[in-house]
Amino acid sequence: MGKNCAINLVGMLAVTAALLACGRPAAAADYPTKAINLYIGSAPAGSTDVLGRVLAQSLEEVLGQPVVVHNTPGAGGAVMATLLMTSAPDGYSLGMTISHAYSGNPVVTPTVTRYAVGDFTHLASVSKGQCALVTHSETAYRTLSDVIDAAKRGEQPIFASQSPLTRIVPDYIAEVADVTFRVITVQGGGEIMQTILGGHADFGFSGGPHIDHVAAGQMRVLASVEDVRLATSPEVPTLKELGYDISACSLFLVSAPPKLPADIKQTLSTALEQAIRSPAMKSIIRNLKYPEYYLGPDEVTQVLKDEADMLARAVARIDQAASRRQSGPLSPDFMPYVAAALGAGALALMFVARIRRSNGDEEAVSLPKQSWLFICTAGLVMGVAFVLMDRFGYLLGAAAGVAGFMALARAKLKVVIGTAISFPIVLWLLFDRLLGFPLP
Repeated sequence: MGKNCAINLVGMLAVTAALLACGRPAAAADYPTKAINLYIGSAPAGSTDVLGRVLAQSLEEVLGQPVVVHNTPGAGGAVMATLLMTSAPDGYSLGMTISHAYSGNPVVTPTVTRYAVGDFTHLASVSKGQCALVTHSETAYRTLSDVIDAAKRGEQPIFASQSPLTRIVPDYIAEVADVTFRVITVQGGGEIMQTILGGHADFGFSGGPHIDHVAAGQMRVLASVEDVRLATSPEVPTLKELGYDISACSLFLVSAPPKLPADIKQTLSTALEQAIRSPAMKSIIRNLKYPEYYLGPDEVTQVLKDEADMLARAVARIDQAASRRQSGPLSPDFMPYVAAALGAGALALMFVARIRRSNGDEEAVSLPKQSWLFICTAGLVMGVAFVLMDRFGYLLGAAAGVAGFMALARAKLKVVIGTAISFPIVLWLLFDRLLGFPLP
C-alpha cells in the first residue's frame, strides 16, 4: 500500500512538472523552435534592406532556424517600429531600421509617433551610416561656411530634405548662424542626389547615396552630420566641430518588442553579435563603404537616448526662435494687442477732446454719438478679426473683418466698403511681403 502511494506521488509530481513546463514561456534552451520574422523598415534594395537580408542569412546559420524578411517601409521606420512595439515579446519578431526611427521620429513628429526609445528592447547595431551635408562639385561652396556666407549675403541657398527629421539640420544651422535657407522636400535619398546634381538645390542631406558620387568627383561633402568624421571623407569636419550642437548618428540596428524575457534577450544578443561579425556581414558592410560598428544592447540603448535628448534640445531651440519671430511688436500674434492699444488711445483722445469741449474750448473736436458708436464698433470688429487670424488662420479672420465692416454699411457706407476691400490686401502686403512674417 505504501509502495503504491509512493509510486502515485512520483507520478503526480511528474505530471505537475510537465504541466508547468507546458505553461511557462520558452526558455533560452528551447529557443528558437520555429521561424523568426525580421521586419525591415525600408523598401527593398536600400542599404537597410541589403544589410538586413545578409544579416538574416547569417542569423539563420547561428540559430538554426529560418529568418524570414518582411519589408515594412513608411514614415522613416515608424510603421515598422509601431508594428514591432505591438508584437508578442517571444523572440520571433525582430525589427531592423535606422536609429532615427526611434530617437528622431518621437521628437520631430510627436503627434503621429506614439512610442519612445524605451518602448523597445534594443539588441545590437549592425553598422553606422554616413550622414552628410553635400553639394554639387561644380558649385562655389567648398565648405559649409561658404554656404553660410552666401546666406548672409541674402542669396538664400536651397536645401534638399527628405523628411521632417532631416529638416531639423538646416533649420538648426540657420537659427544658430542667424541666416535663412530655402528648404524643399523630396522623396528619398536618391531623389536628393538627382535634385542636387540637376542644379535644383544648392546642398542637401544624404545618408549614404552620396558616397559613390563623391568618389566619381560629382559631389562634395560639406560636413559630417554623424557624431564622428565620416569614414569615406575623414578630412571633412563634423557639425559639432563647426560649432553646431547637432548630429544624426544613423545606426543600423536590430530591436525586439518590449518586455522581452531576459534569457531570450541574451540568446538573441549573442547570436546577433556572431552574425554581425561573420565574414558575409563584414563583406557587405565593406562593399557598401560603411564602417564596422557593433554595439551591444546597453550601449545601443544609451546611444539612442542621448540622440533623442540632443534632438529634443535642437527642436526646442528652433521652436523658441520661431516663437520669438512670431511674437514681435509687428507680428501677427501681437497685432490684436496693437489694435487694442491703438483703439484705446483713439478713445482716450476723443474723451479728452469732449472734456475740453464741455469746458468751452471751441477748438476741441466733438463727435456725435453716431460717430462714437461707429468708431467703437469698427474697433471691435478689427480686434475680433485679428484674434480669429491668430487662432484659426488668416482667411477666417479676414472674412470676419469684411463681414463685420459690411454690417456697418448703413452708418458709413463708403468708408465701410473701402475698408472691407482694402483690409485683407493691406494685411497681406504688410505681413507677408514687407515684414516677412508668414500669415497664420
